[in-house]
Amino acid sequence: MITDRLCDALRRHLAGPGRPVVPAGGELLWRWFTDLSAARTWGMAGPDPIGFEAIDAYRRLTRWPIEERHVRTLRAMDDVFREHFRAGATTREVSARPLTAGVFDAVFG
Repeated sequence: MITDRLCDALRRHLAGPGRPVVPAGGELLWRWFTDLSAARTWGMAGPDPIGFEAIDAYRRLTRWPIEERHVRTLRAMDDVFREHFRAGATTREVSARPLTAGVFDAVFG
């Protein structure tokens, strides 16, 4: 199934350096995903999900015939992308400096 192959290709790409190896037949979906991902918002916990509204706006602006099956694939790829960042978030180093009110205010205003 193309969804599984695209998700596996994305995992491999995120795990190492180099250009992605996109499975045959998945080039357009890969392009859609990279376009949508580049426009995504990020929060304190990492990348926000690509919402249905963003996909619909992209479909209308680009006039690509994005169907329900394509949306399922894009959302599955998005899950892989966000999981990659969630997994990395648990291995980040913690500062040796204690969090004080002054440091908090300097960062968050």
